[in-house]
Formats: sequence, C-alpha cells, structure tokens
Amino acid sequence: MYTETLENSLDQIKGFRHEMNNIISTIAGFVELERLDLLRPYIGDLQQRLTAQSSTNVLNLNLREVPILYGLLIGKINYATNMGVRFEIAIVTKEEIVFPNEVLYDLAYIMGVWLDNAIEAAAASELKQVNLLVRDDSDCYNIVVRNSFEGEVDLKKIKRKNYSTKSNHMGIGLHQVEEKVQAQSKYFSSSTTINECSFIQHLQVKK
Repeated sequence: MYTETLENSLDQIKGFRHEMNNIISTIAGFVELERLDLLRPYIGDLQQRLTAQSSTNVLNLNLREVPILYGLLIGKINYATNMGVRFEIAIVTKEEIVFPNEVLYDLAYIMGVWLDNAIEAAAASELKQVNLLVRDDSDCYNIVVRNSFEGEVDLKKIKRKNYSTKSNHMGIGLHQVEEKVQAQSKYFSSSTTINECSFIQHLQVKK
C-alpha cells in the first residue's frame, strides 16, 4: 500500500512541476477578471499540494535509510492531503538518522497512531494544520507531533483504555501507545500537552 502511495505521490509531483506555467497563467486570469472569490479556493488547493511536495522532499533527503518510517510518512502525507489538512514535516539533523533497530516497529506504530489522530482532529478544526518535527540531539531524537483541534480534551484521561474524544471509536490507540512507551522505557519517554488550540505529542528516543 505504501509503495503504491509513494508511486502515486511521485507521479503527482512530476505532473505538478509540468503544470507550473499553466498555474501562473490561471492565477493571472483570475486577477485580470477580478475573481478573487474563485482565486482563494484555487490558492488553497495549491498550498495543499505544495506542502505535500515539500514534505516528500524532506523525507527523500533524510529518511531514505529508514524505510519503515519513510513509507509510513508518505502514506500520512497522502492521507492528510485527502482530508484537506496541511501536513508540514521538518527534520533537523547534521548526520544520517539511525534509530535503534529494537525500537523501529514500536516507533512506527506510535507515529502511525499519533499522526492518524492528529490528521483527523485537524480535519475537524478550522485551521486544519499538522506539523511533525524530528530533531537530532546529541544523545536522542526528539519527535514532536502538533495539530490544530477544536473542543475539549481531558489530558488526565487521554491515555486510558476505552477513552476517546471521537464518537464511534474504542479509545484503544493511545492506550496501546502508552503501553509500548512503557515497555520500551529504556529508549522511549513521552509527554502530551495542549497549547491554546494545538495538541502536542512529544516522544524522545534515546540513541
């Protein structure tokens, strides 16, 4: 599935590059006709596509040697685009990223749950924004997932089994994430905070 998603994403990027002249002409047409009512949604769609392309380029530069995460994140870029969510990825590192082999499966699970929840919550918000930061520090990697959201979240209950802020959901994902963090406490530590309209998940992975 991720291979197919990757191929589709790359095809879209190639097509978008060839489209650039047409895009400029189209924008000029909207401006000439003073149709700002049509230009705004058109620009919004372009921003979504440019964000996806930028995020894919970041992955190509930094995560090609971590295929389990590379494929996962390519899939989430595509999911966010389909949900109308801007998904921006920043990776800050001076060297090749190498996670311990012992944590790769659990790390992919955690990232999958966090990003699915972040994208779905952002899609239901006005801002519709998700940010992923991976920062390479001296003795660990810091991974931060931040998303816009609306409504109320009880941080004391968020990791409990069967608690969910979404209707028709069993509330298993974040509980299982917590179990994996505890089981891999030699490598993992995590925290969850809320800052105004942003929901923030932080995972520290020791090298």
